Amino acid sequence: MSVFTLHSRWVLPVSSPPIENGRVMVRDGRIESVQRSRSPEPAAIDCGDAVLMPGLVNAHTHLELTDTADPVVFDGSFVGWIRRVSRRYAQVGPETLEAALRAGLQRSLEVGVTLVADIGGSPQGPRAWPDAPLNTVAFHEALGMGRRAAEPHERSLQAAWDWCAGAPPARTGVVLRPGIAPHAPYSTDAEIYRRAGRLAATRGLPWTTHVAETPEEARFLADGRGPFRELLESLGLWDGSFRPPGCSPVAWLHRSGLLGPRVLLAHVNYADDGDLALLAEAGAPVAFCPRAHRFFGHAPHRWREMLAGGVNVCLGTDSTAGGGTLSILDEMRFLRAAREDVDGHLLLAMGTVHGARALGLDEACGTLRPGLRADLIAVPLDDPVASDPAEALLRGGAGPSGVWVGGVRVV
Repeated sequence: MSVFTLHSRWVLPVSSPPIENGRVMVRDGRIESVQRSRSPEPAAIDCGDAVLMPGLVNAHTHLELTDTADPVVFDGSFVGWIRRVSRRYAQVGPETLEAALRAGLQRSLEVGVTLVADIGGSPQGPRAWPDAPLNTVAFHEALGMGRRAAEPHERSLQAAWDWCAGAPPARTGVVLRPGIAPHAPYSTDAEIYRRAGRLAATRGLPWTTHVAETPEEARFLADGRGPFRELLESLGLWDGSFRPPGCSPVAWLHRSGLLGPRVLLAHVNYADDGDLALLAEAGAPVAFCPRAHRFFGHAPHRWREMLAGGVNVCLGTDSTAGGGTLSILDEMRFLRAAREDVDGHLLLAMGTVHGARALGLDEACGTLRPGLRADLIAVPLDDPVASDPAEALLRGGAGPSGVWVGGVRVV
């Protein structure tokens, strides 16, 4: 039996008010109590002038693209950026891809992420995910367009199926949950989407997709033309079988019967009022990637309106190829600097419990309350006497000084 107590200047459970001079008791990898310290506790682990809070949740990332090189250049063309990423991706071997993925997992942990939703399309994902030192929802990607490429598309879907059906157990003390990820409406045939949706529904799996990421995507679904059509033609994947639905990407998912609480929508950078209503009605969560959104120069995101309408908006980092880091704390601080009018506690929820809920794991982690996993981080405060620890955290600059996963200190 393992029992210990963590003490900190502030405890931020996220789902309940902050506790000054708080403590968290952990027993056998789970939280036993969260309360104010009533007297000095010599045996407690003192985190000092810090905030003790739930581990962060990165609800959308591509760790295979983790790289120490500079971000891939974006010159105003999203399709051009995709081509450059694909070339870089093709130039590295499987060992390099696997090393990048493992480095991304470790780097995520070091910046306080204790639950990550990672999308991978190569065989390296299933090799590395079971060894992950943090909780992972591992989405195996499926994609492909055009009848002439039907066999490769089938193999892509089968690889995702095989991964979901036979995912090995995770290392002791962490959660590993398999999922499936049809890539995007401009790269993935509607039949692959439908089969992925059926797979998720029949096996109780989470699934995710990129949707409404660019204006070019909306044009492609509207009339089948534009840069994505040109991309498919250049790759030999255009055979005329695609029939544009003549509606927005969100509306297309709705018409296809795929929009619901089990599918996590990545980005949703372009959504009209009708789309927002569909998202709210379906209960579909959205993973917003703020710094990637800035990197690509998108129009202002409607995340605040989504939240106001009842949509569960969580946070992701996308990939380091898009100019960011793997830190959800950095994403929250970026939003705080950009939006002074948004409540800091809401931003913290977006980076913790909202992500856990979107991934179907909010009964395991994402907040500090008895019975949940002891996935916690301690972050030193630049201003420990501040009256609002959430604001002090978001306006500070320190990274985590301690990270615990399942009650085990890993950083």
